[in-house]
Amino acid sequence: MRQRGKKYYVYKIEKDSKGNVKEIYIGSLDKIIETYLKLKAGVLGDSSPKGLEPGLEPGTFGSTGVPPSL
Repeated sequence: MRQRGKKYYVYKIEKDSKGNVKEIYIGSLDKIIETYLKLKAGVLGDSSPKGLEPGLEPGTFGSTGVPPSL
């Protein structure tokens, strides 16, 4: 992370087998935090929990409620 003025910027640092260092810019810290908070709150994409559609709750057997025959 580097500070430039009043802003912070995030970099990924990689080192190859020869010891050469390569810095990869990730983004400004404020935008990374903003994106994280949106994802955490479910604002981006489908916010419904996966696997909890009707009939797929834990302990049930599909929409009929009858266990499959073995």
